[in-house]
Amino acid sequence: MARLGDTPDRLAPPSDGVQMIRAISARSETEAWGVGESGVVIGWDGVRWRRVASEGQETLRAVWSGGSNDVWAVGDNGAAVHWNGKAFSS
Repeated sequence: MARLGDTPDRLAPPSDGVQMIRAISARSETEAWGVGESGVVIGWDGVRWRRVASEGQETLRAVWSGGSNDVWAVGDNGAAVHWNGKAFSS
């Protein structure tokens, strides 16, 4: 989680083509999820954001985390993906 005094490079999203992030859900200082354009999903591990593979190319607009093995993201045209602790699937 961002804290007062954190540097921008620590909070920067991955630089591997991630476009606009539309929503973020944080469970703790070491677990957060972001979703956005073209089905992108990023995960926060307490140190940095990393891109996480997910199915589909629809823009994701909302994300909810019920635990480290229960994350849901939904978006355009009925897109929905679920994280089971190992992978996202639709």
